[in-house]
Amino acid sequence: MPATAIYVTPDDLAQVVGELSLLKDRVAKLESGVVPQPPVPPQPPAPDPITLSIAPVSASVKVGESLQFQATTNGAKGVEWRVLFAGGPSSSVGAIDQSGLFTAGSVPADAVVKATSLDDSFKFASATVRITAPIVPPVPDPGPNPPQPPVGIRLRKASLVYKGAFRVPHYKDAVDQLALGGAGLAYNAAKNSLFISGFHNGSVCEISVPELSLSKSQADLKEATILQGFRAVLPDMPVPLYGDILLGGLLVYEGKLIGTVYAYYTGANDQATSHFVFDSLDLTTAKLHGLYKPSGSARFIAGAMATVPAKWQPSFGPAITGQADLSILATTSSGPSVFGFDPSQLVGPEPTTVFPVSPLLYYPADKPLAAYGEQVGPIQAGTTSITGKVFVGDSILFFGKTGTNWNGYGEVEWYNDPAAGGKGPHSMNGEYTAQVWAYDANDLASVKQGAKQPWEVMPYEVWNFEPAFGQASKLTGGVAYDEKNGLVYLAMKDCDYTELYDHPPIILVFAIDASIVDKTPAIGTLCAVSDSHTPHPSDHALGLSLHACNCYDGDGSGIKTVEFYDGPKLLGVGTPGVGSLSHDYSLVVAAGTFKPGTVTITALARTNAGAVSNPISYTFGVK
Repeated sequence: MPATAIYVTPDDLAQVVGELSLLKDRVAKLESGVVPQPPVPPQPPAPDPITLSIAPVSASVKVGESLQFQATTNGAKGVEWRVLFAGGPSSSVGAIDQSGLFTAGSVPADAVVKATSLDDSFKFASATVRITAPIVPPVPDPGPNPPQPPVGIRLRKASLVYKGAFRVPHYKDAVDQLALGGAGLAYNAAKNSLFISGFHNGSVCEISVPELSLSKSQADLKEATILQGFRAVLPDMPVPLYGDILLGGLLVYEGKLIGTVYAYYTGANDQATSHFVFDSLDLTTAKLHGLYKPSGSARFIAGAMATVPAKWQPSFGPAITGQADLSILATTSSGPSVFGFDPSQLVGPEPTTVFPVSPLLYYPADKPLAAYGEQVGPIQAGTTSITGKVFVGDSILFFGKTGTNWNGYGEVEWYNDPAAGGKGPHSMNGEYTAQVWAYDANDLASVKQGAKQPWEVMPYEVWNFEPAFGQASKLTGGVAYDEKNGLVYLAMKDCDYTELYDHPPIILVFAIDASIVDKTPAIGTLCAVSDSHTPHPSDHALGLSLHACNCYDGDGSGIKTVEFYDGPKLLGVGTPGVGSLSHDYSLVVAAGTFKPGTVTITALARTNAGAVSNPISYTFGVK
């Protein structure tokens, strides 16, 4: 075959040489273990970081007024608005819609408004809002108030005269701390001091009672001193206790310190024991005995205690005890409870000793003081807790707290309730009050005589009060009574915020003056709930129900009417509830009655004898 000539130009030869050089280089890299990588494509430019600011960054508004916030951001999705934190004398501090319109609540307070980027949840901005003095509503003419007929003496709200408060030390040792403590409280007459429980281990220490102050500033309050450091209870038991076991109450009795403990959560209802005893008041040397087993159900019994006046000891015994409103309603009382007992019978071999109790007042789950449900402001609800009791004269007073608006179980956001964190029972708009349930000892004595069942006894009155100090949730703690001087000590838990992350209780002190017999009728709380049962502000296109709760005559003649006003205009007369809600009056208001803006309603009660209560007001927003 004849040879064929191939003609290569200089340029072609240069290209072939270049490709051979590249091939040789790749072969060398493969032999050396280096794998050639494909070229990296050009990257798009990084997006601009999300920026966010809001205006104004601080502002002041009056109760019930609105304030527009503006968010400036380069994000495409906008922002989410929230009222992140609320403080002050009430938790109904305000709400904000997703346009940034903030509407102040019904009381002076401080709030923090937060805007969070929907493009980047780590980007946010906040502003502070101060809500200033409430608008004073016009008060309707109450009409004549003729002399009232004489009635039997029972302690009423006016019989408890506030004398001042003092601070508990920011104290902790190797055993426990006073921060978040105060569930148990007992008065020691020998030293004019208080035994108080700590946060862990059901432990107890002793503090002095300093000079009281009526100042409303925490910084002005005198501080107690530590008389005895903490002594642990649960780990030091003859059979040590661990887990979710909490201290239920304390009582000084005949030179000994008596206490109760309860299981926080027990669906099996397997708690059998309740009471323990320190055989002296010297926490260092005292021997701890217990736990002792009551003759009744322990979760009905292992709560706050009180001594019994001599007049009533034949019916009640030397002391009373009782627990209520714990988790798992079927295992505890659904309302205040009283079981008479003799602390001197807490002796003998601990776990096998059964001491007798006399059931005088309790409410089983199928016969509650008031139904647990979503009703507004009842004397008993899912948000109720009862933390202490005193027995004075013919009256047994229970102290605790309860929600005053529509209540239910769920997340904080569902109920606009910043006062009670986490999933659980909530009161709409975070509205809570401290409360006293007052019972007549004669009614409980009729149970002892067999004339009534324990759940058939009702309080003769229930009243609300605004503690001088306390968180929005009105978290009451233990109660102690100085019988000689007629003083009631009430611990308000998680209250002293003068130091960061260390919040011991503040102790409020009331004098009992049985000579003050207030016969004026009274309304406990007032609120408004929309037909949709949603947080405020209410939609003007929806109807509303107005609720005046815990209405009592005071003069024995009975409530004649409860009237609701919008300024001077009478909206109507309330309808009483039935059964345990017979002291609650409600009025349904048609849609469109209130125009968008701030609304203040007022209610007053009139008795059959012609007495008129002081008016009570409630302010809310309508959109």
